[in-house]
Amino acid sequence: MADPRESREPEDHDLDVDDVFGEGGVTPDLLDRRPVKPRTVASLYESRPGLNPTQAVTRFMEAVNLQERFGHLRVVDDLIGLQRRVGDTIERYTDKLRNAEARSGTSESARFGIGHFHGERAVVYVVDWSFFAGSLGEVAGEKFVQAAELAEREGLPLISMGASSGVRQHENVLGLVQMQRMAAAANKFQHTTNRPYISVLAGQVWGGMSASAVPVADLIVALEGTDYGFAGRRVIETFEGREVPRGLQSAEANYLDRNVDVLVKDVDELIDFVGQVLGSGRTGNRLRVKDADDALAETGSRTVTAGPEGFSAALWERQEVAEQVELPRDRRDRDSATPRDSLMARYNEIAAGAARLDTEYFLRHIFDGAVPFYNHVRFEDQKTYPSIIAALATLGGSRSWSSVTSRHTRSPGGMSASARRTRARRTSSMPCA
Repeated sequence: MADPRESREPEDHDLDVDDVFGEGGVTPDLLDRRPVKPRTVASLYESRPGLNPTQAVTRFMEAVNLQERFGHLRVVDDLIGLQRRVGDTIERYTDKLRNAEARSGTSESARFGIGHFHGERAVVYVVDWSFFAGSLGEVAGEKFVQAAELAEREGLPLISMGASSGVRQHENVLGLVQMQRMAAAANKFQHTTNRPYISVLAGQVWGGMSASAVPVADLIVALEGTDYGFAGRRVIETFEGREVPRGLQSAEANYLDRNVDVLVKDVDELIDFVGQVLGSGRTGNRLRVKDADDALAETGSRTVTAGPEGFSAALWERQEVAEQVELPRDRRDRDSATPRDSLMARYNEIAAGAARLDTEYFLRHIFDGAVPFYNHVRFEDQKTYPSIIAALATLGGSRSWSSVTSRHTRSPGGMSASARRTRARRTSSMPCA
């Protein structure tokens, strides 16, 4: 009796190996012999740079030349805070605050004021991890409300930035109320102005901020090395009793899950990116050299970025060009024997060709200027785009900017239809002119 494991499907002699397995005739047996390198979130997490949130916030405030407002606000009473016995004395909440002031040199975890991004003014709200692990209390919540109201009065964009461990438990319900106040203030700002609200994650962002002011932002930007979620790994492992996979709450994983829009490498790149977003309605200049684009169009070639595994910058001008790929001039389906073969050959040429014109190509070459609101994941010779990519762009020299949102067909998916609609609405509701 024949072994059923050796039975095979009848062969279709009309099919060519290129039609079934794509260009190049890579058959399963060849695939089995190729070395397989794991491409997981954990590998991206382990190779990402380290991030010191306090240094990042300090560098950010210096770069934008923050002119602080209401810096005198602080907690002056114990409210209904927690107390603990230290030896023969009772340590009160105000005692802990004074000790935190002495260590950090600031009176609260949050500051706000007017900042500048390459000449563009904006209201900036920062949360410093060095004071009480960036926890949010009544003063931090009040400062965010004041910042949103200042941005509304002045007609300026609102930028929040920093790291936070969550709501400060010492203030009990007064601290929890700030989450609703901050979300309501951001929502009011968005509905009464046409200016963007951008939230920047820099370090560990948990609890209070991640459940209030961050999710309602028009654009969520994260520095590489950031962790983001409702609860931290230790809290989850304590209550769940099981280990959290490495990198699951990283900014990189959140980007792949569409909880973060853009990843930037450092504070300098952050300043450049935000400056381009805020200044987009005031300039018609392209982000890339136009002469070089015209030369590429004449030769019929396109540039391809390559490099180590990781996320490419949202700033196109910082992507390293590895090679130019010539666009195919001859259609390979002309000499096909049957209409079926011709259709499959044409499909492979359009859908799987390395020089295929994708949405990013059109954004970079058709429009007069564009600021991308996405990154792509780069695995050596492979690019993976999000399901939806978007940019602010001008066309025909017009200074009126609008969002350009497109479903990218090279994406692996992984995003529900409702999530796509929500993300598209949030992106397209952010005019910058």
